[in-house]
Amino acid sequence: MNIIYKFMKNILKFIPQRYPFLLIDRIQCCNNKNTIKVIKNITLNDPLLQGHSPDKFIFPGVLILESILQSSIILASINHPENKNSNGFYCVNKIYSVKFKKFVLPGDQLIIKVKLLKEYKKFIFFKGTVFVENNFICCANIICKYVLYF
Repeated sequence: MNIIYKFMKNILKFIPQRYPFLLIDRIQCCNNKNTIKVIKNITLNDPLLQGHSPDKFIFPGVLILESILQSSIILASINHPENKNSNGFYCVNKIYSVKFKKFVLPGDQLIIKVKLLKEYKKFIFFKGTVFVENNFICCANIICKYVLYF
């Protein structure tokens, strides 16, 4: 993998999200334009964690799904460089087959793996899985599409 994908400044070229809603810290690897593996570190001082469950400090499941979606958008952007300079963005059309098994807590490091399953017309189909160490946390299927700003 080319080393430029490992640095934060390059992550920002692929997705529109910015702090505090940027949920990817590092791209670990990207193989054959079909799979990507990214890292998200969960810390106690994360502003998205502060009001969710104040006594338990549980990272919200919807944000785990958002991290899968952001990883999917990076993979889609790598596969479709022609969209880079156009006036549009990737939007989610459907999230389905979502399963959660364990909570995510401060100190955990999310390992997010996304596989591009297929492309059909303008739709791109992904399967994402999330682990902490070797423990399964979540999986989801995502369909997204590139749309022009309106």
